[in-house]
Amino acid sequence: MRKLFIARILPAFILLIASPVWADLEPTNRSLSPTRINEKISIDGFLDEGVWSLGIPVSDFLQTDPDEGEPGTKRTKVTVLYDDEALYIGFLCLDSEPDKIVKILSKRDDWTSTDKVQVEIDSYHDHLTAYFFEVNAAGVQRDGFRSSDFNYDMSWNSVWEGEAQTGPYGWSAEFKIPFSCGVP
Repeated sequence: MRKLFIARILPAFILLIASPVWADLEPTNRSLSPTRINEKISIDGFLDEGVWSLGIPVSDFLQTDPDEGEPGTKRTKVTVLYDDEALYIGFLCLDSEPDKIVKILSKRDDWTSTDKVQVEIDSYHDHLTAYFFEVNAAGVQRDGFRSSDFNYDMSWNSVWEGEAQTGPYGWSAEFKIPFSCGVP
């Protein structure tokens, strides 16, 4: 399973997380800049549109489990794009043993111990609360609101898109989070 990583993007308003297990999360000082686009993206889990190459991917994430602060054991590339309508986030999760990727189908918003990627938006910039959007390797979506670091309200739901695909490289995921999705 992919281990935990976090990075700040969009001046500390968004955290990116990939984790099968939650741990004490401290954002790194890394950042990335989203790239403005004018082309449409089909949210299908494949990062095959040429527009993804316009963004600058970030990949130097650190792990928290089992060896906190050490470089990740599996390389993950994250690219962030945006247009007038939405924020687009692409994850490329490279894995030399793709047959070991944990893909569990479940109902939307169910918690499962599976390979997953998550985006948290700290729209109040208080470092205590965030709206989160998650897709697991099987393409199951999960969203909610986090407060006081680890209190999760799963009743918050929004309309957004997220898909994932596996392949011989590992797996990939795409998110489209509309600016109108209800995140203040």
